[in-house]
Amino acid sequence: PPSSPSSPSSAPGAGAGPPKRRPPLALDQDRDFGNFVGRMVNGSRREHFSDEQLSFASSAPARRRVRTVLQTCRNKQGMLDMTCFTREACTEQVQSLASCLHDGGSEAAALASGETMCKKECDALSRCVKDEWRKFLTGISPGFRGDHLSPFEEPLAF
Repeated sequence: PPSSPSSPSSAPGAGAGPPKRRPPLALDQDRDFGNFVGRMVNGSRREHFSDEQLSFASSAPARRRVRTVLQTCRNKQGMLDMTCFTREACTEQVQSLASCLHDGGSEAAALASGETMCKKECDALSRCVKDEWRKFLTGISPGFRGDHLSPFEEPLAF
């Protein structure tokens, strides 16, 4: 007779007690990053940027960042979609964090040590998001040209 699909109750570990709890993700414990993301989302409204200011995005990376922040990564309410922004701006760091999250060894190590999970990957993602947002803002600011220093950041000559 053909075998029937196994039911959820016959799955390994079913009925063996409460589900195993995962250790917290380092990003969830980073209040500074959470506050930064809140400021990003609130500060990303289209009405906060004049057309003249957006015209300062002269380099290809600066124009890409403007497109990402103001067009590509918008939710239904017109706010910045942080998941989209993070995937677009920090692809490598997102992939690294995803790999860590799927690595049973990382979870076991965090459980054994009582530490948060994927700290190195979360720190890298946090740095990338902050850096990309800074580059977006400086790319559309008078006195900045793309990723170059403004006259105020260059060494003074007397």
